[in-house]
Amino acid sequence: MRSTSTSLLYSPLLVSAVLCSTMSDLPIRTPGVEGAHPNLESRASSRLDQPFEPIPLARVEPGTRINDRSHPGRHWVLISRPQVTSGDLQRVSRQTLQLAQLCFRAVNVQVESDSATPGRYRLGRVAVGLGTSAGGDRIVSKSTAAGLGVQLGMFESLALAENEKQLHNIVQVARSATMAVVDCPSVLLRDGNHASVVFRHAYLVDPRDGGVYSLLWMLDPAEDEYRRTESGLLLLEPYQIFACDLHVDTTRFFLGTPTPEAFAIVRTPAGTRLTESPNFSSLAELRQFTPNTSYQLELSLWNALFPASR
Repeated sequence: MRSTSTSLLYSPLLVSAVLCSTMSDLPIRTPGVEGAHPNLESRASSRLDQPFEPIPLARVEPGTRINDRSHPGRHWVLISRPQVTSGDLQRVSRQTLQLAQLCFRAVNVQVESDSATPGRYRLGRVAVGLGTSAGGDRIVSKSTAAGLGVQLGMFESLALAENEKQLHNIVQVARSATMAVVDCPSVLLRDGNHASVVFRHAYLVDPRDGGVYSLLWMLDPAEDEYRRTESGLLLLEPYQIFACDLHVDTTRFFLGTPTPEAFAIVRTPAGTRLTESPNFSSLAELRQFTPNTSYQLELSLWNALFPASR
């Protein structure tokens, strides 16, 4: 059965295996901290130019409840609840619509104490999970649903299994001690058409107080490169619950079954648009990062979050 999901993160819906931070000895200029930035060119070495290998995000453990506050270091940065609201609604079966809205998606960011520097914090695991509201909002998987009291029919089980497979396409493309950059391939409604896009998320942790910042920008895939879109750089609200409106297009069905392009996100999550630094676009569009370019991107993002006083 083909998936009824369109966006791997947002609709029917930014790491356990953490990349070694080869930039950990380069102090990022954090908000409110004075001092010159290190000269990357003078410190360049082969390890700083070694490309990061994209890796799928870790999975949130099944059974985890979204409203669980017993782990203060865990931050739910985005919870996306799909709802099909426009398009060929009258030409699609009720079951297909229900399957498209079966699960929400949730991204969890963990903050850890920095063992090397007492009183400071660093980014821990970034994970994504599929959730259901049956029995309270909690993360499920096909293999654990029954044990958690979530009864699924044959089609629901197939849809959940296919969505789990698609989660592998949500990948971490850059990492430091205080930042993770995550790419999520998606489908967006643009000028009445379903267009392939990439939602790029950056999750930053303030090493002074453990605060988490969730940023988002959108990219158009063009052959072997990415191009920025008009959406700009957005700062999302903490614990953002995104009512993800979807548009359905039956011309994207194959033999009555929706393809992954059949449902498109109507709009992006709401956020505060930030002023970008002059070099942000060139860094934001990179398809592949090295520790060097990841470091430069993080500096640019911190400067957007906390612009220097004039």
